[in-house]
Amino acid sequence: MSEDIPEDIKFDTWDEVDNYFDEYGIRNGFAIVKYRMERNSKGQVHKRTLLCEFGGKYKSKKSVEAVLKGTQRNTKTKKLSCPWHINLTFPEQATQIGVTTFINQHNHVLEPKTQEFATKYRSFTNEAINEISLMTKHGNLTLTVQRNLLKV
Repeated sequence: MSEDIPEDIKFDTWDEVDNYFDEYGIRNGFAIVKYRMERNSKGQVHKRTLLCEFGGKYKSKKSVEAVLKGTQRNTKTKKLSCPWHINLTFPEQATQIGVTTFINQHNHVLEPKTQEFATKYRSFTNEAINEISLMTKHGNLTLTVQRNLLKV
C-alpha cells in the first residue's frame, strides 16, 4: 500500500498537483497518469482524475477484417483495473484545489524502480535527439534506417 496523503491537502495550481503526485508516485513505486479532466464554462480546469498507470480496463481495438486477413497483431496490456485513483476539484468560488476522493489501494506489486521502468518516464537522451535531428535534416534516411542506426 502506498502512503496516505493528508486529508486537508490543498494546491494552488494544477502544475503544483502534477509535481506533487509525480513525486508521490516515484516515492511509492508506481507512475500516476492523468485520466480525466473537465473544464468549466470559462474554459478553466475544474475537475481532474489521476490514476495508477495500471488502472483502467483494456479495450480491444481488433477489427474483424484484420483478424481474417491475418494482419492483426496480438498485443499485451498492462491494464489491471488497479483501483488507486484520486479526484481533485477546483470550484469557481474556491481559491484552492482540493481532493474529493482518494482510493489508496493497489492490486499489483509496487516497483521501487518505477522511474526506470514506467512508460511515463521513457524519453530519448539529448544526444539521441541531436542524432535524430541531424539524420532527419541532413541525411536522406528513412525512419526505419534511422531507428536501426539508433539501436547500435
